[in-house]
Amino acid sequence: MKTLLVCLLMVGVARAQTPFAGAPQPALAPLPALAALPGAQFSWADVHTPYVVIVYLSPSCPLSQRYTVALNALAAQYAGSVSFVGVFAGKADPDADILAFRDKYRVAFSLQRDPNLALARRLHATVTPEVFLLDARHRQLYRGAIDDKAVSLGNSRPQALHSWLKMALDDVLAARPVGVPHTEPVGCLIDDR
Repeated sequence: MKTLLVCLLMVGVARAQTPFAGAPQPALAPLPALAALPGAQFSWADVHTPYVVIVYLSPSCPLSQRYTVALNALAAQYAGSVSFVGVFAGKADPDADILAFRDKYRVAFSLQRDPNLALARRLHATVTPEVFLLDARHRQLYRGAIDDKAVSLGNSRPQALHSWLKMALDDVLAARPVGVPHTEPVGCLIDDR
């Protein structure tokens, strides 16, 4: 009985310290600088939309490749209100591979490098593709999967049942709290080299 009471007390304390679902997280310190690809320039100060979607990608990850179509569509649909920034973590992928990925999959949004994983550590990014929706103060509003089409690596549904990122974007643009602020992404582990 004492064990049950202690467990219930611990759960109550943990819940009291956790913001309610959909509540914006505290503002982050300024986001770490990213390294621009050859021929490009980028600064967080140049992002002038109320929201930004950061998506971790990898040129060799099949899910990163497959989701470029959906990401391009979302970037076009929400242009003017949401900026999309694709980020490649670590130093394993040469610039040439990232540029080939951009060209082959016709990526229509900004692509940058996070060579020292400073942003990945800040956001706790773990896989590619994984998305983060931030507001203008860099508060995390959504983190996780783009949708639920990928069930596990190598196992996908014919169609997504839930378009998590689109739902989060629709929520914030309608001035509603994000209904589902976190989902578990499926993807390739971020290479820390």
